[in-house]
Amino acid sequence: MNYTQKVKDYLSDCDLRRAQGFVAAEAVGLGSYSTLDRRLKEEGSAFKELLDAERSSRCLALLERNPRVGFVLIAEKLGYAEPTSASRAFKRWFGISLSEFKRSRRQAA
Repeated sequence: MNYTQKVKDYLSDCDLRRAQGFVAAEAVGLGSYSTLDRRLKEEGSAFKELLDAERSSRCLALLERNPRVGFVLIAEKLGYAEPTSASRAFKRWFGISLSEFKRSRRQAA
């Protein structure tokens, strides 16, 4: 199994509030974040990209389970210190704001 997959597996099982590169490095059996970073680059990947992908996936899962969930809770569950950071990430991931996303879901139902 390559390091990209090992990190994906680690992120899928971890509390994203505690997801940090050096912890991931230890979890996949490497001594330091710089070593993990180097190995991921060799595989065409990066920790921040993998974390971002896991966050966007979990965000959708949260919204599917509870369409009325607020952004403060989403931000907390995804490991963001500030809801505004999560809001910007949401717009980057999906191209629309959370309120637009919720509105489009209601109209489609």
